[in-house]
Amino acid sequence: MIALAIFICSLLLVSTSTLASPLVPVQPGQFFNPSGLLCNLPIVNKILCPRQDGTLGLSVKTPLGVARGVSDASGAMRFSVKYAAAQRWAASSMAKTWQLPNGASNPSALPLVCPQDNVKPSAMSEDCLSMILYVPKSVKVGSGAPVMVWVHGGSFIVGSATDAGLDGSKLASATGAIVAVIQYRLGALGFLGPDGSTNLGLADFMLALQFLQKVLLPRLL
Repeated sequence: MIALAIFICSLLLVSTSTLASPLVPVQPGQFFNPSGLLCNLPIVNKILCPRQDGTLGLSVKTPLGVARGVSDASGAMRFSVKYAAAQRWAASSMAKTWQLPNGASNPSALPLVCPQDNVKPSAMSEDCLSMILYVPKSVKVGSGAPVMVWVHGGSFIVGSATDAGLDGSKLASATGAIVAVIQYRLGALGFLGPDGSTNLGLADFMLALQFLQKVLLPRLL
């Protein structure tokens, strides 16, 4: 019990020293902001709060949850995300939470490609409605950064967001724009449903644009 009491007192002392700062008069109509207080805690600040200079870190709070990314050698941040899910030959539905592709836990993971010819089975999956976001390190919260969306080619039967030459990090760094590279269903799975449903792949793309609008507008634009 004595050891527990000492431990609790130590935590209180650490929290007090971390949060201690000169008192600032509260202006009329100014409400208490718990997020501002929590951002003084180093571990919370690192994960959930914008950096002091307003630029974004490798963990960014979005309307769908915390997005975790990795730093690219070209000076951009890379975020892989699953934007939707769909049953075979059914309309896709937008993801309700921020998820890494294919159940990954490492933010450096890249999405598996949509089923197509000349790809190893282990490298593809029907659970392929993902995108990769390349964000310049210079982008600031509320900066109104432009967004460029790349839809890979391949005659609607081949291609992915990870094809050679589709790494958008250099483009993002050079232009100051957020670059999104989108995957969508291909071939018969995307365009030749047995029940007559067609152009599901194009519908995936349209849903991806809505996902981008939902995720980016409240945070960056």
